[in-house]
Amino acid sequence: IAGHPIWRLVQLQTSVDSFPSFPARARALKRMAPFADDVGFSHTYIFVDVDGVLNVGIRDRDDAPLLFNETNRNFALSKRDFRTLARSDEECVRKLLSLIDRALPMAQGKKGTYADLVCPHNTHISELLAGRLAEIVRAAGPNTSVVLSSNWRKPAHADRVRQLEAQVARHMGGDFAFAGRTEVLEEKCAADRLKCIGDFVEANCGPKGQWASRPVRLLLLEDFFITPMDGWWCGHRRIDTVAAAESYLLSRAPDTPIVAKLIHTYDEWRTDQGLRVQVGAGLSEHFVRDALSFLSRPSARDDATGLSDQMSLVSEKALMVARASSGRSFGAGTTANRVIAMVPWLSTYLPRKTH
Repeated sequence: IAGHPIWRLVQLQTSVDSFPSFPARARALKRMAPFADDVGFSHTYIFVDVDGVLNVGIRDRDDAPLLFNETNRNFALSKRDFRTLARSDEECVRKLLSLIDRALPMAQGKKGTYADLVCPHNTHISELLAGRLAEIVRAAGPNTSVVLSSNWRKPAHADRVRQLEAQVARHMGGDFAFAGRTEVLEEKCAADRLKCIGDFVEANCGPKGQWASRPVRLLLLEDFFITPMDGWWCGHRRIDTVAAAESYLLSRAPDTPIVAKLIHTYDEWRTDQGLRVQVGAGLSEHFVRDALSFLSRPSARDDATGLSDQMSLVSEKALMVARASSGRSFGAGTTANRVIAMVPWLSTYLPRKTH
């Protein structure tokens, strides 16, 4: 905006790559290793994006997103009559004004707005959201690695990362540092980010990884460059739901019993003038509740049975028939046997016969 040092996020928006059509949905669960009874998790990975997770950002066409901090907020409020603004600048101001008054999603009757998540002047991190990350990390327990998957992992942002680690440590009442980083590769779109996290999962949980064949949890805090789950492609997989992204990650280490949860911090709406507003929504309370619920499951078996969205290959009806049939004698051609033949690890979840 002319004459105003507008604050923007580190990431840069570009159009999403298009890939050839691929007819099949994710097949990760078909080959996923079964869980033993009452097995606890060997390890938990929390992948942390920063922009759009620990702050709120507004997508601004092909430019870097607008950071929602007090500097930008105050500027927008001072220009709400829109006089002396160029058309492109007016759009930025309208988006900021719309965000200020916008109610937080799924606030459960609370009167919160995005104004509650604003960053202080000249900073990139909301103190409130840093505290919420600390809450999630504490809930994950001791066998946890927090992995920086944000553009902030690049060497140019090392000072910012150290400040962020100190900020989270204050909320935790102890030391905190990122245990790892995804590989620094060029990322231009949501698919690039998901693939990069998948590469990390394969390296650490695949056949040659330190957690190969051992139960692992994956928690992603990610806005994917302020991108909706609207059918973009990651390799040959169409990502049109949160469950599809989770399934992709399972496919990267199919022989390891993994459960995955994506907290997609994305929101969008249209103003009264029809202007589309897309935001990296930050860790609103309902996102934190979802993350804590995922982390509260005490065993791998509990988590596997709880994440029904990740069983998209097996219809609920077929699973019910298999369970109903498993308690009595049946021949090789029955529905239960056909289902188990298609998805062998289903037998893990069927009741055992007693003699």
